[in-house]
Amino acid sequence: MNLKDQVTHQREDFFAFMNNYPPDTPVAMINILKFKAKSGN
Repeated sequence: MNLKDQVTHQREDFFAFMNNYPPDTPVAMINILKFKAKSGN
């Protein structure tokens, strides 16, 4: 499998982001998932 446009972050980057994120500020998370057509019906 060839993955392209993949973003990976280091653990330290995540903790730095969380530690510096303003309190009482909402966080939005978007999951973009792609599924293959269902087979075998």
